Amino acid sequence: MRYEVYTDGSCKGNPGPGGIGAVVYKDGAVEHTFSQGYYKTTNNRMELRAIIEVLKKFGAVEVITVWTDSEYARKGITQWMEGWKQNGWKRRERGRLQPLKNADLWQELDALVDDHVVFKWIKGHSNEEGNETADALATRASARGPFMRDEGFA
Repeated sequence: MRYEVYTDGSCKGNPGPGGIGAVVYKDGAVEHTFSQGYYKTTNNRMELRAIIEVLKKFGAVEVITVWTDSEYARKGITQWMEGWKQNGWKRRERGRLQPLKNADLWQELDALVDDHVVFKWIKGHSNEEGNETADALATRASARGPFMRDEGFA
């Protein structure tokens, strides 16, 4: 099975109420959509949480392509994560190791990613149906809920 998934996160204020949205395509047709609201969080946490929830639900398929409009998420996964892991989930800033923001989510994401997951970036608000739908779902969830607590958000 091949899945194409579009994910997005939204936050009203940063921090503030947030939401995630995802659209799951199987063989070119929408198979599933989902969203979830969170009481208090950040936009970056919602971008990561959307990807995590997709991989929890659909990560056991043969191939999954995850589309995100978040450079933070895409670069973190494809470029920065290995260095953070080597540094004990810390980032290097001005020659010193500093605590990594959202380390709880990065570690959870690391445990879910394997060779059958491909990450791609898409420009947000570029009129691509999957991205626009994921954005609308995340925005609506951040405004209306239902809300749950973002475990790990300080």
